[in-house]
Amino acid sequence: QSSSSILLTMGDERSTLTTILAAATGTAAVAAALLISKKKKRDAKSSSQIPPPSKPIVYGFMPLDSYADSSPAGLKLLTFLKMCNVDFDVRYFKDHEMKNSTRTKKMPYIHWDRINDGEIMGDSTLIVNELVRTDPGTFDLDDHLTPEQVAIGTAFKTMLEESMYFYGTYVRWVTSQFDEVTAPTYFADIPLPPPFKGMLIKQIRGKMIRDVKGHGVALLDDAEVVAKFRMELGAVSDYLGNKKYFMGDKVSSFDATVFGFVALFAQGEWEHEIIVAARNCKNLMAYVERMKKEFWPEAAV
Repeated sequence: QSSSSILLTMGDERSTLTTILAAATGTAAVAAALLISKKKKRDAKSSSQIPPPSKPIVYGFMPLDSYADSSPAGLKLLTFLKMCNVDFDVRYFKDHEMKNSTRTKKMPYIHWDRINDGEIMGDSTLIVNELVRTDPGTFDLDDHLTPEQVAIGTAFKTMLEESMYFYGTYVRWVTSQFDEVTAPTYFADIPLPPPFKGMLIKQIRGKMIRDVKGHGVALLDDAEVVAKFRMELGAVSDYLGNKKYFMGDKVSSFDATVFGFVALFAQGEWEHEIIVAARNCKNLMAYVERMKKEFWPEAAV
């Protein structure tokens, strides 16, 4: 067990988890509820009943390949804690099932007695900001950057989280790769009879497609989506260049975001022109491997 205890009892996309809960109002969820044992019901506790732990617990979705979380935001937060040399536990969806999540019902979220008055907190960016505010000596990785560098890093961070993320979501949830890869990867172990399982998966996919359409990506044809992705990917690649870290020779908080969201295109068995373009971007793939080797040596290959 590494210093950061990863509870690999197995358990994405931030909206996927929101959707799983939204689907809980449907028939499939009624069937799912019937499958929950009485023991699990007795053991379930609300957020207010859980005392804040002295060691941070990060609630993520599921590991994939050699990555600690298939959710880019989850991988970002876990990597940030690694970069700050903070010991933590991570629990995956199959363990926590969102029983004590935040009001946003999004992943990841964190529980630690040192931040947010000991209350569970969500949104990876807000969590990082709160960590820095609470203990800048441990968590401020950007104090060496100029205001101009922070502005540039923030712009790239926003593009990765609010735009490039949706290209990965498009591949996984909108294209034919959903049936070929996404459904078997994410839903193979759902303990529901096939008819109910199919209903639940259909609900979740429908919500994901609406999200991607709301962003605008799924309103374009495939060639247009790929063209826009290549443009943004090229910007990230060009700015990284031959630097060791995204902002230079010293690591910064922006590296957690770049690693988490670029790794989205390096994971799994998805096949699409978007995935091919990303994996052919040699400096970005080399960067992902460097980051993994430095901050996740137990998972590096």
